[in-house]
Amino acid sequence: MKSVKLKDVAIITTGKTPSKLTDIYYSGGTIPFVKPPNLIGSHEIVKTEEYITENGVNKANLIAKHSIMVSCIGSLGKVGIAGTDLVTNQQINSITFNSDLVEYKYGYYYSLTLTKKLKQIANSAVVPIVNKTNFSNLDFVPRPLEEQKQIVKILDQADALRQKRKQAIVLLDEYLKSTFLEMFGDPIANPNGFNNLKLSQFYINDKDGTKCGPFGSALKKEEYVSTGISVWAMDNIQGMDFVPDNCLYISKEKFEELKKYQVVNGDIIISRAGTVGKMAIIRNQENPSIISTNLIKLSLDVNKLLPIYFISLMNYCKGRVGRLKTGGDGSFTHMNTGILDNLTFPVPPINLQNKFAEIVQKTEILKHKMINQSNELENQFQALMQKSFSLS
Repeated sequence: MKSVKLKDVAIITTGKTPSKLTDIYYSGGTIPFVKPPNLIGSHEIVKTEEYITENGVNKANLIAKHSIMVSCIGSLGKVGIAGTDLVTNQQINSITFNSDLVEYKYGYYYSLTLTKKLKQIANSAVVPIVNKTNFSNLDFVPRPLEEQKQIVKILDQADALRQKRKQAIVLLDEYLKSTFLEMFGDPIANPNGFNNLKLSQFYINDKDGTKCGPFGSALKKEEYVSTGISVWAMDNIQGMDFVPDNCLYISKEKFEELKKYQVVNGDIIISRAGTVGKMAIIRNQENPSIISTNLIKLSLDVNKLLPIYFISLMNYCKGRVGRLKTGGDGSFTHMNTGILDNLTFPVPPINLQNKFAEIVQKTEILKHKMINQSNELENQFQALMQKSFSLS
Protein backbone atom coordinates (compact mmCIF):
# COMPACT_ATOMS: atom_id res chain seq x y z
CA MET A 1 0.00 0.00 0.00
CA LYS A 2 1.35 3.41 -0.98
CA SER A 3 2.01 5.86 1.83
CA VAL A 4 1.40 9.61 1.98
CA LYS A 5 3.03 12.27 4.12
CA LEU A 6 1.47 13.07 7.47
CA LYS A 7 1.02 16.69 6.39
CA ASP A 8 -1.20 15.49 3.51
CA VAL A 9 -3.90 14.20 5.88
CA ALA A 10 -3.54 16.48 8.90
CA ILE A 11 -2.63 19.92 10.22
CA ILE A 12 0.56 19.82 12.30
CA THR A 13 0.84 22.37 15.11
CA THR A 14 3.83 22.96 17.37
CA GLY A 15 2.91 24.17 20.85
CA LYS A 16 3.91 27.45 22.49
CA THR A 17 4.32 28.52 26.10
CA PRO A 18 2.92 31.97 26.96
CA SER A 19 5.27 34.05 29.10
CA LYS A 20 5.23 32.93 32.72
CA LEU A 21 5.94 36.54 33.70
CA THR A 22 2.51 37.71 32.52
CA ASP A 23 -0.11 36.88 35.14
CA ILE A 24 -3.14 37.41 32.88
CA TYR A 25 -2.02 34.46 30.75
CA TYR A 26 -2.41 32.02 33.63
CA SER A 27 -4.33 33.41 36.63
CA GLY A 28 -7.87 32.00 36.68
CA GLY A 29 -7.31 30.08 33.46
CA THR A 30 -9.62 27.23 32.43
CA ILE A 31 -7.91 25.93 29.28
CA PRO A 32 -5.70 22.87 29.93
CA PHE A 33 -1.99 23.42 29.33
CA VAL A 34 -0.40 20.11 28.34
CA LYS A 35 3.25 19.10 28.79
CA PRO A 36 4.94 15.76 27.96
CA PRO A 37 4.34 14.19 31.42
CA ASN A 38 0.60 14.58 30.76
CA LEU A 39 0.80 12.33 27.70
CA ILE A 40 -0.34 9.01 29.14
CA GLY A 41 -1.96 7.12 26.29
CA SER A 42 -5.55 6.43 25.33
CA HIS A 43 -7.24 8.33 28.18
CA GLU A 44 -8.37 11.60 26.63
CA ILE A 45 -6.83 14.61 28.37
CA VAL A 46 -9.34 17.10 29.77
CA LYS A 47 -7.56 18.10 32.99
CA THR A 48 -3.99 19.18 33.73
CA GLU A 49 -2.06 20.65 36.65
CA GLU A 50 -1.77 24.00 34.88
CA TYR A 51 -4.30 26.06 32.93
CA ILE A 52 -4.14 29.21 30.81
CA THR A 53 -6.61 31.99 30.06
CA GLU A 54 -8.07 33.24 26.77
CA ASN A 55 -5.37 35.91 26.86
CA GLY A 56 -2.81 33.14 27.13
CA VAL A 57 -4.34 31.27 24.19
CA ASN A 58 -3.78 34.36 22.04
CA LYS A 59 -0.05 33.91 22.69
CA ALA A 60 -0.14 30.17 22.03
CA ASN A 61 -1.74 27.73 19.57
CA LEU A 62 -5.15 26.28 20.38
CA ILE A 63 -5.33 22.54 19.71
CA ALA A 64 -8.71 21.10 18.72
CA LYS A 65 -10.44 18.26 20.54
CA HIS A 66 -9.42 14.80 19.27
CA SER A 67 -6.05 16.05 18.05
CA ILE A 68 -3.20 13.62 18.74
CA MET A 69 -0.30 15.07 20.72
CA VAL A 70 3.23 13.66 20.31
CA SER A 71 6.30 14.73 22.32
CA CYS A 72 9.13 15.63 19.94
CA ILE A 73 11.72 17.12 22.32
CA GLY A 74 13.41 15.14 25.08
CA SER A 75 11.19 12.11 25.76
CA LEU A 76 10.41 11.32 22.14
CA GLY A 77 7.20 9.56 21.15
CA LYS A 78 4.95 10.01 24.18
CA VAL A 79 1.38 10.21 22.89
CA GLY A 80 -1.91 11.62 24.16
CA ILE A 81 -5.39 12.48 22.89
CA ALA A 82 -6.92 15.94 23.36
CA GLY A 83 -10.26 15.37 25.09
CA THR A 84 -11.13 19.06 24.75
CA ASP A 85 -9.71 22.16 23.10
CA LEU A 86 -6.39 22.85 24.82
CA VAL A 87 -2.86 24.24 24.51
CA THR A 88 0.49 22.43 24.62
CA ASN A 89 4.04 23.57 25.24
CA GLN A 90 6.70 23.68 22.53
CA GLN A 91 7.91 20.12 23.21
CA ILE A 92 4.75 18.74 21.61
CA ASN A 93 3.65 18.53 17.99
CA SER A 94 -0.10 18.03 17.63
CA ILE A 95 -1.80 16.25 14.72
CA THR A 96 -5.30 17.42 13.81
CA PHE A 97 -6.43 14.85 11.26
CA ASN A 98 -8.79 15.62 8.40
CA SER A 99 -11.87 13.76 9.66
CA ASP A 100 -12.96 13.01 6.09
CA LEU A 101 -9.77 11.00 5.63
CA VAL A 102 -8.67 9.73 9.04
CA GLU A 103 -10.50 8.40 12.10
CA TYR A 104 -8.74 10.16 15.00
CA LYS A 105 -8.35 6.97 17.05
CA TYR A 106 -6.70 5.33 14.04
CA GLY A 107 -4.34 8.30 14.03
CA TYR A 108 -3.70 7.74 17.73
CA TYR A 109 -2.64 4.14 17.24
CA TYR A 110 -0.52 5.17 14.27
CA SER A 111 1.24 7.71 16.50
CA LEU A 112 2.12 4.99 19.01
CA THR A 113 4.32 3.42 16.35
CA LEU A 114 6.45 6.54 15.84
CA THR A 115 8.92 6.37 18.75
CA LYS A 116 11.61 4.37 16.95
CA LYS A 117 11.31 6.52 13.82
CA LEU A 118 11.49 9.76 15.82
CA LYS A 119 14.67 8.60 17.54
CA GLN A 120 16.20 7.78 14.17
CA ILE A 121 15.56 11.23 12.70
CA ALA A 122 16.25 13.29 15.86
CA ASN A 123 19.36 15.40 15.85
CA SER A 124 22.38 14.30 17.87
CA ALA A 125 22.13 17.05 20.47
CA VAL A 126 22.15 16.26 24.18
CA VAL A 127 18.37 16.79 24.12
CA PRO A 128 16.91 14.96 21.08
CA ILE A 129 14.62 17.09 18.90
CA VAL A 130 12.39 16.34 15.91
CA ASN A 131 11.36 19.59 14.24
CA LYS A 132 7.96 20.29 12.70
CA THR A 133 9.19 19.87 9.12
CA ASN A 134 10.63 16.41 9.71
CA PHE A 135 7.59 15.42 11.75
CA SER A 136 5.20 16.60 9.02
CA ASN A 137 7.04 14.49 6.44
CA LEU A 138 6.60 11.19 8.29
CA ASP A 139 4.99 8.44 6.24
CA PHE A 140 1.33 7.68 6.93
CA VAL A 141 -0.62 4.63 5.77
CA PRO A 142 -4.02 5.72 4.37
CA ARG A 143 -6.92 3.27 4.43
CA PRO A 144 -10.66 3.58 3.76
CA LEU A 145 -12.50 5.02 6.78
CA GLU A 146 -14.53 1.84 7.35
CA GLU A 147 -11.35 -0.21 7.40
CA GLN A 148 -9.79 2.27 9.84
CA LYS A 149 -12.78 1.91 12.16
CA GLN A 150 -12.48 -1.88 12.08
CA ILE A 151 -8.77 -1.67 12.90
CA VAL A 152 -9.52 0.71 15.78
CA LYS A 153 -12.12 -1.71 17.15
CA ILE A 154 -9.61 -4.57 17.16
CA LEU A 155 -6.82 -2.46 18.67
CA ASP A 156 -9.16 -1.03 21.33
CA GLN A 157 -10.00 -4.56 22.46
CA ALA A 158 -6.34 -5.62 22.53
CA ASP A 159 -5.36 -2.42 24.34
CA ALA A 160 -8.09 -2.90 26.96
CA LEU A 161 -6.85 -6.42 27.70
CA ARG A 162 -3.24 -5.33 28.19
CA GLN A 163 -4.25 -2.34 30.33
CA LYS A 164 -6.45 -4.52 32.57
CA ARG A 165 -3.58 -6.93 33.13
CA LYS A 166 -1.23 -4.06 33.98
CA GLN A 167 -3.80 -2.69 36.41
CA ALA A 168 -4.15 -6.10 38.04
CA ILE A 169 -0.39 -6.14 38.67
CA VAL A 170 -0.60 -2.68 40.25
CA LEU A 171 -3.45 -3.89 42.48
CA LEU A 172 -1.28 -6.77 43.72
CA ASP A 173 1.37 -4.25 44.79
CA GLU A 174 -1.32 -2.19 46.54
CA TYR A 175 -2.58 -5.35 48.25
CA LEU A 176 0.87 -6.03 49.70
CA LYS A 177 1.14 -2.46 50.96
CA SER A 178 -2.27 -2.58 52.66
CA THR A 179 -1.41 -6.00 54.14
CA PHE A 180 1.86 -4.63 55.53
CA LEU A 181 0.14 -1.65 57.16
CA GLU A 182 -2.62 -3.84 58.55
CA MET A 183 -0.14 -6.26 60.11
CA PHE A 184 2.45 -3.79 61.40
CA GLY A 185 0.80 -0.36 61.48
CA ASP A 186 2.29 3.08 60.90
CA PRO A 187 5.92 3.15 62.16
CA ILE A 188 5.48 6.52 63.87
CA ALA A 189 2.25 5.62 65.66
CA ASN A 190 3.54 2.06 66.27
CA PRO A 191 0.09 0.85 67.44
CA ASN A 192 1.37 -2.64 68.27
CA GLY A 193 4.07 -1.36 70.60
CA PHE A 194 6.95 -3.10 68.79
CA ASN A 195 10.42 -2.35 70.14
CA ASN A 196 12.15 0.56 68.37
CA LEU A 197 15.62 -0.71 67.57
CA LYS A 198 18.64 0.35 65.52
CA LEU A 199 19.25 -1.31 62.18
CA SER A 200 22.88 -1.94 63.14
CA GLN A 201 21.67 -4.43 65.78
CA PHE A 202 20.59 -6.74 62.96
CA TYR A 203 23.70 -6.78 60.78
CA ILE A 204 25.11 -10.17 59.92
CA ASN A 205 28.26 -8.96 61.70
CA ASP A 206 29.84 -5.62 62.58
CA LYS A 207 32.26 -5.70 59.64
CA ASP A 208 29.99 -6.80 56.80
CA GLY A 209 26.61 -5.33 57.74
CA THR A 210 26.85 -2.36 55.38
CA LYS A 211 29.30 -1.39 52.68
CA CYS A 212 29.36 1.22 49.94
CA GLY A 213 30.44 0.19 46.46
CA PRO A 214 34.03 0.76 45.30
CA PHE A 215 35.19 4.32 44.69
CA GLY A 216 35.63 5.37 41.08
CA SER A 217 39.41 5.06 41.30
CA ALA A 218 39.05 1.42 42.35
CA LEU A 219 36.83 0.51 39.39
CA LYS A 220 37.35 2.53 36.22
CA LYS A 221 35.18 2.45 33.10
CA GLU A 222 37.93 0.95 30.99
CA GLU A 223 38.10 -2.05 33.36
CA TYR A 224 34.64 -3.29 32.44
CA VAL A 225 34.54 -6.26 30.07
CA SER A 226 31.90 -7.79 27.78
CA THR A 227 31.25 -10.81 30.00
CA GLY A 228 32.42 -12.13 33.35
CA ILE A 229 31.51 -11.28 36.95
CA SER A 230 28.29 -9.24 37.24
CA VAL A 231 28.41 -5.69 38.62
CA TRP A 232 25.02 -4.45 39.81
CA ALA A 233 24.04 -0.82 39.32
CA MET A 234 21.00 1.37 40.04
CA ASP A 235 19.23 0.17 36.89
CA ASN A 236 19.10 -3.32 38.38
CA ILE A 237 16.60 -2.02 40.97
CA GLN A 238 13.10 -1.62 39.51
CA GLY A 239 10.51 -0.68 42.09
CA MET A 240 11.18 -3.19 44.86
CA ASP A 241 12.38 -5.84 42.42
CA PHE A 242 15.90 -6.99 41.61
CA VAL A 243 16.25 -7.18 37.82
CA PRO A 244 19.52 -8.85 36.77
CA ASP A 245 19.29 -7.79 33.11
CA ASN A 246 21.71 -5.31 31.52
CA CYS A 247 24.39 -5.41 34.18
CA LEU A 248 28.06 -4.54 33.78
CA TYR A 249 30.90 -7.07 33.99
CA ILE A 250 34.44 -7.31 35.32
CA SER A 251 37.08 -10.00 34.92
CA LYS A 252 37.73 -12.70 37.52
CA GLU A 253 41.06 -11.05 38.27
CA LYS A 254 39.37 -7.70 38.98
CA PHE A 255 36.76 -9.47 41.09
CA GLU A 256 39.51 -10.85 43.34
CA GLU A 257 40.65 -7.25 43.95
CA LEU A 258 37.10 -6.11 44.78
CA LYS A 259 35.86 -9.21 46.58
CA LYS A 260 34.89 -7.23 49.68
CA TYR A 261 32.09 -5.65 47.63
CA GLN A 262 30.56 -9.03 46.83
CA VAL A 263 26.83 -9.57 47.36
CA VAL A 264 25.01 -12.85 47.87
CA ASN A 265 21.40 -13.97 47.76
CA GLY A 266 19.40 -12.26 50.50
CA ASP A 267 21.56 -9.12 50.59
CA ILE A 268 19.78 -5.80 50.05
CA ILE A 269 21.19 -3.35 47.51
CA ILE A 270 20.38 0.35 47.98
CA SER A 271 20.97 3.29 45.63
CA ARG A 272 22.85 6.23 47.16
CA ALA A 273 22.81 8.51 44.09
CA GLY A 274 20.26 9.46 41.45
CA THR A 275 16.96 8.24 42.86
CA VAL A 276 18.30 7.79 46.38
CA GLY A 277 17.00 4.91 48.48
CA LYS A 278 15.80 2.48 45.82
CA MET A 279 16.04 -1.00 47.34
CA ALA A 280 15.84 -4.60 46.23
CA ILE A 281 16.85 -8.03 47.49
CA ILE A 282 19.44 -10.05 45.57
CA ARG A 283 17.77 -13.29 44.44
CA ASN A 284 18.54 -16.39 42.38
CA GLN A 285 22.19 -15.61 41.75
CA GLU A 286 24.43 -18.69 41.63
CA ASN A 287 27.55 -16.88 40.45
CA PRO A 288 29.62 -14.24 42.29
CA SER A 289 28.72 -10.57 41.81
CA ILE A 290 29.57 -7.16 43.28
CA ILE A 291 27.95 -3.74 43.67
CA SER A 292 28.94 -0.63 41.74
CA THR A 293 30.03 2.74 43.09
CA ASN A 294 26.54 4.19 43.62
CA LEU A 295 25.12 1.27 45.61
CA ILE A 296 25.22 0.20 49.24
CA LYS A 297 24.92 -3.43 50.25
CA LEU A 298 23.10 -4.39 53.44
CA SER A 299 23.54 -7.87 54.95
CA LEU A 300 21.09 -8.78 57.73
CA ASP A 301 20.81 -11.56 60.29
CA VAL A 302 17.66 -13.16 58.87
CA ASN A 303 16.95 -14.92 62.16
CA LYS A 304 16.11 -11.51 63.62
CA LEU A 305 15.17 -9.19 60.74
CA LEU A 306 13.91 -10.26 57.32
CA PRO A 307 15.05 -8.27 54.28
CA ILE A 308 11.49 -8.27 52.89
CA TYR A 309 10.18 -6.63 56.07
CA PHE A 310 12.86 -3.94 55.94
CA ILE A 311 12.50 -2.97 52.28
CA SER A 312 8.70 -3.05 52.59
CA LEU A 313 8.89 -0.71 55.57
CA MET A 314 11.22 1.65 53.70
CA ASN A 315 9.08 1.68 50.54
CA TYR A 316 5.58 1.72 52.00
CA CYS A 317 6.34 4.18 54.79
CA LYS A 318 8.73 6.65 53.16
CA GLY A 319 9.31 9.76 55.23
CA ARG A 320 7.94 8.00 58.33
CA VAL A 321 10.94 5.86 59.28
CA GLY A 322 13.40 7.29 61.79
CA ARG A 323 14.68 10.71 60.74
CA LEU A 324 14.93 9.92 57.05
CA LYS A 325 13.48 12.66 54.85
CA THR A 326 12.07 12.39 51.35
CA GLY A 327 12.12 14.92 48.52
CA GLY A 328 9.36 16.04 46.19
CA ASP A 329 9.85 12.99 43.95
CA GLY A 330 9.37 10.60 46.88
CA SER A 331 13.01 9.49 46.99
CA PHE A 332 15.17 9.88 50.08
CA THR A 333 17.29 13.03 50.21
CA HIS A 334 20.35 11.29 51.68
CA MET A 335 21.53 7.71 52.12
CA ASN A 336 24.83 6.38 53.41
CA THR A 337 26.13 3.71 55.77
CA GLY A 338 26.14 6.08 58.74
CA ILE A 339 22.46 6.89 58.25
CA LEU A 340 21.66 3.19 57.99
CA ASP A 341 23.70 2.34 61.09
CA ASN A 342 21.65 4.73 63.22
CA LEU A 343 18.25 4.16 61.62
CA THR A 344 15.68 3.34 64.32
CA PHE A 345 12.31 1.71 63.57
CA PRO A 346 9.74 -0.71 65.07
CA VAL A 347 10.82 -4.35 64.77
CA PRO A 348 8.02 -6.93 65.06
CA PRO A 349 8.60 -10.50 66.30
CA ILE A 350 10.27 -12.72 63.70
CA ASN A 351 7.24 -15.04 63.51
CA LEU A 352 5.09 -12.10 62.38
CA GLN A 353 7.74 -11.09 59.84
CA ASN A 354 7.75 -14.67 58.53
CA LYS A 355 3.98 -14.61 58.17
CA PHE A 356 4.24 -11.48 56.04
CA ALA A 357 7.06 -13.05 54.00
CA GLU A 358 4.81 -16.04 53.21
CA ILE A 359 2.09 -13.70 51.96
CA VAL A 360 4.64 -11.88 49.80
CA GLN A 361 5.94 -15.14 48.36
CA LYS A 362 2.46 -16.34 47.34
CA THR A 363 1.63 -12.94 45.89
CA GLU A 364 4.90 -12.79 43.96
CA ILE A 365 4.17 -16.17 42.35
CA LEU A 366 0.82 -14.83 41.16
CA LYS A 367 2.44 -11.56 40.08
CA HIS A 368 5.06 -13.43 38.05
CA LYS A 369 2.33 -15.29 36.17
CA MET A 370 0.51 -12.02 35.53
CA ILE A 371 3.68 -10.35 34.27
CA ASN A 372 4.22 -13.20 31.81
CA GLN A 373 0.62 -12.83 30.65
CA SER A 374 1.09 -9.07 30.40
CA ASN A 375 4.21 -9.52 28.27
CA GLU A 376 2.35 -11.89 25.96
CA LEU A 377 -0.55 -9.44 25.61
CA GLU A 378 1.93 -6.65 24.91
CA ASN A 379 3.61 -8.72 22.20
CA GLN A 380 0.23 -9.48 20.62
CA PHE A 381 -0.72 -5.80 20.72
CA GLN A 382 2.54 -4.73 19.10
CA ALA A 383 2.13 -7.40 16.40
CA LEU A 384 -1.35 -6.08 15.63
CA MET A 385 0.03 -2.54 15.45
CA GLN A 386 2.80 -3.62 13.10
CA LYS A 387 0.31 -5.38 10.84
CA SER A 388 -2.13 -2.45 10.89
CA PHE A 389 0.39 0.21 9.89
CA SER A 390 2.80 -1.65 7.63
CA LEU A 391 3.05 -0.60 4.00
CA SER A 392 2.76 -4.14 2.68
